[in-house]
Amino acid sequence: MTFHIYLVAGYTYELNTENMKKIPSLILNNSVYMKQFYDPIRQVYCISRNRAFFEILVFYINHGILSRPIDIPLDLYIEEL
Repeated sequence: MTFHIYLVAGYTYELNTENMKKIPSLILNNSVYMKQFYDPIRQVYCISRNRAFFEILVFYINHGILSRPIDIPLDLYIEEL
């Protein structure tokens, strides 16, 4: 298994690339776009986004279920999608 490491708002996430490939439209799969976030020294992607929303994305990647928790405002949810 191969993983990509993401640093989002001080938290580290390891995402299985095989799970990510199952969702071809996922922005994290766009290597040209993601290159701007890659730190080659630490070998991580540093993303300055809402951590709570990133956790929604991680759940979607791992389980295939996209849902909005009640503590995430609808306008923020739509904007981040």
